[in-house]
Amino acid sequence: MYKYLMLFVVILVSQPAFANDNCIVTSYRLVDQPSESTTVIKDKGKSTEEVVVVQKPPMRCALVKFHTHYFQPRVAQAMQGNFIATYMNGKEVTARKISFPGDQVHTGYIDIGPDSPAKVYVCFSHSKVPIESIECTLRA
Repeated sequence: MYKYLMLFVVILVSQPAFANDNCIVTSYRLVDQPSESTTVIKDKGKSTEEVVVVQKPPMRCALVKFHTHYFQPRVAQAMQGNFIATYMNGKEVTARKISFPGDQVHTGYIDIGPDSPAKVYVCFSHSKVPIESIECTLRA
């Protein structure tokens, strides 16, 4: 009997302690933001001037829909470091900018759970290489 009681206590205590706090990306739509071109004039003031137009690679962004296994309110802007993109070349980058729709944010918090998925617009970095996948991890 004591053995079953201990097993019950271990199961009861271990579930919250080992609960998965990772979020699940259910879908994403890639959105590339074109960069502005920059005009550079070389050898200005000399008889021959060379004009070069420099184009940065696009900013790699995505509209991401995600949820968690259990309900947890989060500070919306503090989630910026929780989104990671893997580019086609294997390089991983963390989000530089996130933006939640206004109706999802309540006094700075966003509610996430199995029945309340969230949407976020995430931008990572300028890159010539497209994004292969996006994941998120929620830290305690």
